Amino acid sequence: MQGKQLYDVAAEFAGLTGNENVYDLYTGTGSIALYLARQCRAVVGIEEIPEAIVDAEENMRLNGITNATFYAGDVKSVLSPEFVQKHGRPDVLITDPPRAGMHSKAVEFLLDLAAPRIVYVSCNPATQARDLQLLSEKYAVLKVRPVDMFPHTHHIENVALLELKVSS
Repeated sequence: MQGKQLYDVAAEFAGLTGNENVYDLYTGTGSIALYLARQCRAVVGIEEIPEAIVDAEENMRLNGITNATFYAGDVKSVLSPEFVQKHGRPDVLITDPPRAGMHSKAVEFLLDLAAPRIVYVSCNPATQARDLQLLSEKYAVLKVRPVDMFPHTHHIENVALLELKVSS
């Protein structure tokens, strides 16, 4: 039940209308990407663990989803100008990194990419805060919502909505 609540918050923050190109970084087994797939034009997921991508592709097949693509590899290496040229610029970027947060090279690429909207899901508010500070160069945090995925523990998932600042 809490998983669905987390995905619902991510979907709400993504604000999809059906026409968006979505990137899902650190996609794992593709659960968020596949949850959003029917609400966007296309979704592309990147995950370092190859076995997780095998599961994501199987989940995609089992759910009859045809607008998702998954890549196995380190986000900081896979996400490149060539990747963007192949898949188009994202309208919405979802990121759900491991507890260590995003690699600085990935953060730098996101700043260069300048997607209009980022939904940052984190299991570690400390590294999320660090990454949000780095992203604040170009992004404003509009909303933050914690989701208690692990009742009776101190662990939470925290979802933040970032929008590209308007240049003056």
